[in-house]
Amino acid sequence: MDDVNELRKAWLREDFAASETIAAGLSLDPLARRGASALEACVSGAATPAEVRDVLRIAHDREQWAGAHAAFSAVRDRTLAAESSARGRATAELALLYAAENVARLLYNATDPPDPFDADSGAWMLHSIATLVRFTSGSDLGERVWSIIARDLPQCS
Repeated sequence: MDDVNELRKAWLREDFAASETIAAGLSLDPLARRGASALEACVSGAATPAEVRDVLRIAHDREQWAGAHAAFSAVRDRTLAAESSARGRATAELALLYAAENVARLLYNATDPPDPFDADSGAWMLHSIATLVRFTSGSDLGERVWSIIARDLPQCS
């Protein structure tokens, strides 16, 4: 992506390559923090499942990040039930659960565990946040979330 505006537009269109570009510009810790902040912005004021709230609670305390693996599992259980109910349709609930799963994966990976989630977890987290933005978009949510994600990115300087 040649410039920040092109990258922003591609990310908001849920272009996976844009998510990969953004993820490549950040180490795990800041990427995990930004993902959690973006998720929090998306759910602000909305009814949020306990499993998602748990991921956000863990995100606020770096000492708790190793517990994000168990939080991922709890969200994943809820995701599987929601996928069954959705019967192949994309829903706002699934977008939220996928984003929470991926934030949990990044939080856990940032602890340098012996059993990390996949190396592309950062790109998937960013992609799922973009999808969640589409489902929950208020008048300025996309721009607010972008400002959280893109703050001080090397390619956005």
